[in-house]
Amino acid sequence: MAFRKKRMILGNPLHQAMGTILAVFIFFHFPVLFQGRNFGFLDSGNFFYPLFAWGARVWGGGYLPLWNPDAALGFPSVADPETLTWYPPKILLYAILPAGEAFRWLGLAHSLWMLSGFWIWARGRGFEAWPACLGVLAFGFSYESTALLIGASALFFTASWIPWVFWSADRLGKGGRGGFLAFSLCVSLQICAGYPVYAYLTLLALGTLKLWEAFRGAPFSPWPWAGALGTALLFNAAWWLPFAERIPRSNLSARLGMGSGLGWDHLATWLNPFFCGHPLWGSHETPFMFWGFFMGLPSVALALWGGARRGTAAAFLLLFLLLSLGHSARLADGFRFLVPEYGWVVRSAYWIPLVCFAGAWAAMEGAKRLLEGEGKALFWSGLTVVLLLGALALGVPADLPSFWIAGALLLAAGWVPFAGAGRGVLLVLALLASLIPADKGFYLVFPQAFYGQTPLWAKAVPEGTRIYHWPDWMDRQEAVSGADAFEAYGQLRSSLMPNWPLADGLEEAGFNNTICSWEFLRWYYAPEEAPASGRAGILSYLNVSRLVGVEPGAGAGTRVWENRKWDPKWFPVREAHAAGSWDSDFQKMAGPHYDFARDCFVENPLRAGSYAPRDLTLERPSPNRLILRAAPGGRALLISSELAYPGWRAMVEGKGKSLEVVNHSFRGLVLESGENQAALSFEPVTVRLGLFGLLACLGIWFFLGLGLLAPGKAAHERA
Repeated sequence: MAFRKKRMILGNPLHQAMGTILAVFIFFHFPVLFQGRNFGFLDSGNFFYPLFAWGARVWGGGYLPLWNPDAALGFPSVADPETLTWYPPKILLYAILPAGEAFRWLGLAHSLWMLSGFWIWARGRGFEAWPACLGVLAFGFSYESTALLIGASALFFTASWIPWVFWSADRLGKGGRGGFLAFSLCVSLQICAGYPVYAYLTLLALGTLKLWEAFRGAPFSPWPWAGALGTALLFNAAWWLPFAERIPRSNLSARLGMGSGLGWDHLATWLNPFFCGHPLWGSHETPFMFWGFFMGLPSVALALWGGARRGTAAAFLLLFLLLSLGHSARLADGFRFLVPEYGWVVRSAYWIPLVCFAGAWAAMEGAKRLLEGEGKALFWSGLTVVLLLGALALGVPADLPSFWIAGALLLAAGWVPFAGAGRGVLLVLALLASLIPADKGFYLVFPQAFYGQTPLWAKAVPEGTRIYHWPDWMDRQEAVSGADAFEAYGQLRSSLMPNWPLADGLEEAGFNNTICSWEFLRWYYAPEEAPASGRAGILSYLNVSRLVGVEPGAGAGTRVWENRKWDPKWFPVREAHAAGSWDSDFQKMAGPHYDFARDCFVENPLRAGSYAPRDLTLERPSPNRLILRAAPGGRALLISSELAYPGWRAMVEGKGKSLEVVNHSFRGLVLESGENQAALSFEPVTVRLGLFGLLACLGIWFFLGLGLLAPGKAAHERA
């Protein structure tokens, strides 16, 4: 009897489909699960890993990572959504695991989260086990999902919440218990997962879907949705309020003007994932390509087959596909005019995860139709043959065995005499034969040692000094070369590209980020724009002890230069001049005889004048706080090479005192005679207001949770 029961469980299509998904997940991520390898391609390794590692050290020291003094001459880390400062999964994993392990399991967990979310959403929409399994695999292992996982961590984390947002929206729309709590929670976590533009597009797509369903007669009340979205904004106030404060001081307006769209040729990636280039290897003949629509040939066939019904999934697939083409489809400008804040979508390719979501949905509709025996097998065969010939015409190698295996299984699925689960198995096998080899072609993961080994030259960098990368050399590193991808990225790692110093506990004058302050950019490019005679003085003022790359006029090759004289981050000056325009003052500061240790420019003309020299020591108990101790003496002006920014407060001998802006961008402080100690701390009002909103949101969720438990408890007491 026990044996028969076990056979029944294993023979259940539901368990077979779920087991298939889990088996594919284990097979696909085998190197990361069992060989200790780590995600590290593109931004995942060069940007997110170092930034997360820095934040983990700050959290581990018992401090909030509000200000980062180790990059970009200081910047408000809490105001950058890509730092995931308040994202609970990241905080939890980095609290219990080393940085490398936490980064690895963060990617794995979100991959599994994406798969499980799509499965739960599809089953809630009424799809049977095998169509749901096919949709899960098509969405979770599409070209786009795999590329984001290995190449752009925050984008993948945010995209992994798409099915969960749609699932919770269905619960809210049906008026089920816990719908408000589930939807507000899912939207909140998607927004703070690192790339809020993806959350914005998810909500835009979801709103369009709900309005369409309401037009077709589904009940719709705007108030629960508005309340849930308001709660989500309240939870995320801890980062978006500081972010809003940062916008006027950043280069964001220039970034928003750098919009780009996909071309019509990108549609060919539905059939050939590498038609527009390979994401690991590129040349003038084979361009680098990170975006693609490929979800496996069976997904395309099934989406077209399901589209014959002219259902909602097919309509939304077409809409999202056109939006992903941006200017090519002539929709971008119209949407910027009609849709609020659509200008933030600087790349139309940001729509691709939602295209894949709708594509997987349409593929499930097609699988449902095929499994129910709808349509003639001859038409299915004709559609399959046309797609296979189209893929060959678009460059898929004819000697690729998996291509023909997928095609044969796809054809067989339309002709087998049995419908239902049998056809479902054939379709899933065809999808795996088409999808997995393509994904494995660019699934790049690095040995853990790739992260753990600091270059030897970097170990000699003096503590408390910065590394500077020549901008011109940075531009050259956009094209890397090597015998293979591991060697190419190993060269980047060994040269300690920004933002790698953060991962090794070092400091850098540069910072490779999407959004930077214009004060930082002005000073980062200052050494390159200054004449050779004044370059050393600027670099010394910026606390630079090592220069990486090619100094202008020094010839080709990558080098590490040593600057044997650097100024500390805080020091006293003897003369302050009233600041004029940046151009005129920069000409003086870049001159051969200008001495930053003696002179400075002050924004407040009342502070101009002569000052007494005083010995100074600096202590930094945390990234958000520093203490200046000055020897007794006369009135002194202390200046720094750390950026001035709203939220910095000074306490001198226990009393508040205003900070000065020196050299057009940096913090300064005047100490009167008898004032010998000052404490500076980063305490922005926006952060405090945001944390209040976050705590209020947690309180709302707590009472909603209690409300869900209360009826069950009462029923138990009555029983």
